[in-house]
Amino acid sequence: MMQAAQKHFSCVATNVGCAARMSVIAIAALALSAGCRPADAPSTTQPDSMRIHLHVDFAGHGDDKRIELKLPQDATVFDALRGAQTQGALTFASRGSGETAFVTAIDSVENQAAAGDNWIYRVNGQLGERSCDVHPLENNDTVQWRFGRYP
Repeated sequence: MMQAAQKHFSCVATNVGCAARMSVIAIAALALSAGCRPADAPSTTQPDSMRIHLHVDFAGHGDDKRIELKLPQDATVFDALRGAQTQGALTFASRGSGETAFVTAIDSVENQAAAGDNWIYRVNGQLGERSCDVHPLENNDTVQWRFGRYP
């Protein structure tokens, strides 16, 4: 009878250990399927905002500005100006929207029309070839607005 009891106890103890291991495995599998990851693992999701560097070159018509912005992932060059204005870093005037958006002044320095200096933008050194309201930005882009003649 004692042998039977020992076998039964041994079997129960083994099953309890097995059940505990299975519980740990099940919890780990659940955590992984729920999107949990170790603290040092890199994130695979995209951030909901990006950092943009805005430089405004007044070409002697005012003090140049360098502004750091945090903008949404779908921001445009025009959104960078809006963000700077919202921060109180500058003011600007424009007309049109979308494909026809056109900046007419920054900090009261107004365009001088076809024969004079105007506000022209570049992104990472590349001249903008379309409306600033449709030119998308990427994280860490540098946007430069310069008052001068179109090259």
